[in-house]
Amino acid sequence: MISVTHNDGRSEPLINIQGAEIEEEVNGVFTLSFTSFFVDNPGYELLEEESIVDLAGQEFRMTDYKKKRLSKSVSGPHVFFDLIHHRVEGIQGGTRTAEEQAAFILDGSGWTWEVKGEIPPQLFLGAFGNSNAIQLIRLMCETLKCEVQIMPDKHLVFSKQIGKDDDFQFRSKYNIKDISRSVSTTDLFTAIKATGANGLEKEYRSDTWELYAINGKPRYADPVTNEEMVTEESLLAFAEQELGDRWIPQISIDVSVAELQEQGYEGVPGLGDRIWLIEPSMGLPFQTRVMKRKGNPFQKGKFVVTLSNVKQSFADILTETKVEIDKNAKEFRSRIEQTNKLIELEVERLGNGILEAYSRIQIESDRITSEVGRLDGDVLTANSRITQLADSVEVEVQRIDQNMGTLNTQVQINAGEISTKVSSTDYNGVEMISRINQTSTTIKMLAERIQLSGITEVAQTLHIGAPGSSGNKSLIFNNYSGIDTFGTDSMELTTFGFMHMNCETVRFDPYFGGRAAKVDLSTADEVIYGDNAPVARFG
Repeated sequence: MISVTHNDGRSEPLINIQGAEIEEEVNGVFTLSFTSFFVDNPGYELLEEESIVDLAGQEFRMTDYKKKRLSKSVSGPHVFFDLIHHRVEGIQGGTRTAEEQAAFILDGSGWTWEVKGEIPPQLFLGAFGNSNAIQLIRLMCETLKCEVQIMPDKHLVFSKQIGKDDDFQFRSKYNIKDISRSVSTTDLFTAIKATGANGLEKEYRSDTWELYAINGKPRYADPVTNEEMVTEESLLAFAEQELGDRWIPQISIDVSVAELQEQGYEGVPGLGDRIWLIEPSMGLPFQTRVMKRKGNPFQKGKFVVTLSNVKQSFADILTETKVEIDKNAKEFRSRIEQTNKLIELEVERLGNGILEAYSRIQIESDRITSEVGRLDGDVLTANSRITQLADSVEVEVQRIDQNMGTLNTQVQINAGEISTKVSSTDYNGVEMISRINQTSTTIKMLAERIQLSGITEVAQTLHIGAPGSSGNKSLIFNNYSGIDTFGTDSMELTTFGFMHMNCETVRFDPYFGGRAAKVDLSTADEVIYGDNAPVARFG
């Protein structure tokens, strides 16, 4: 039974239709297309763009419409994708179950839902929310590593894997006439090395390592380590688990349902159903799934199913649908990666599909690193980073300024020492740097100019210039008076006004026992003695 509902609410059955095709993929894609004819067709007049077509309880919104003199051709996605216009306000982070997140996302949407089987709770970052329902369902499925199936009457089913397992088995190219077939060995690995406790080492090789050997050697995946593995048996099992299904090429085969039924398959395979495949080249069974179904819903024997051991991500599928997201809307995505060596959390903000900002935390056994960045196109215009070790903390902030070039600030805190560095690099590559190094006994400052405002007090000794330096040194006062030294044996006092010496006695002594001191007044225009004229000496 197929019917159409017009935008004004009128509904009628569709009778005279041809070329109907339905396409459905694991994790969301669901479309319907057909051609409807004018003759003996009650719903013909109601069929227009944005009309809703109901096929056995599954509703599709006709977004593409083409009319000829006596026929109309339409196509469109399932109304599930209308949820892109259902805005979810607020956020719900923390460790959450599938039930909690489904209720949060679909509240007030008109959709019902259920969770089948066990889906372990996972950690959702605090930014989960404040987006459209489609985007949040994608993030939910990625985080919980689950799948969603669209059921009739606006009902969603969440499970670890949709579909069933009837233990059906077939041999490719033997009892199946496949319509098309693709194989990729890009991510093929046939062996892996593992290290356990106390230096225990073990290598696992899959049954296909000789078949896909390169120069007689296996294709090794990155080695793994697990200090909890104390026996060879447990370490070997761990290595096999880490290799996973990567020892099998990525295979996709399109097969007609009629051909499957001739070879003993009962009924029509459902989306996500498991089917065992035996490849003649390998001679080993491995599990594939019905990842896609396409065909005429009224002629089930003409359906074509795609059997594959590769599952598209929800993000890939959304990209391929004809549902368009508001180009000005900001999108967010998050990622949590956990291995034996590290845990990494990341949240990104995108505008028009381009990364605009990100924050990232990486936790390793001996360090924690956090980073926040802002981008302008492909250019990282600003970022800050904190790296924490057991005995040190490093903070770095960098920004690109259109007028000043690259600005950078670093603070390094070690046990017993603090170092700061501020630098700028202009667009000609000229770098200016100031530094401060502080220990329990010494503070060293390096800069082109050091300004001390207010009253400045020093201890008994103030050194200007490095010890033993023979270069010129100056002490300048803000009224242009100053004290200058030239080389190692002369000093000059300069002032543009009066120089007053308030003291009881002024003495001129030789330097460290040198020759007698000399007072030279030959360049003075006038010497005023007052009542203190020296006694004249003659002869």
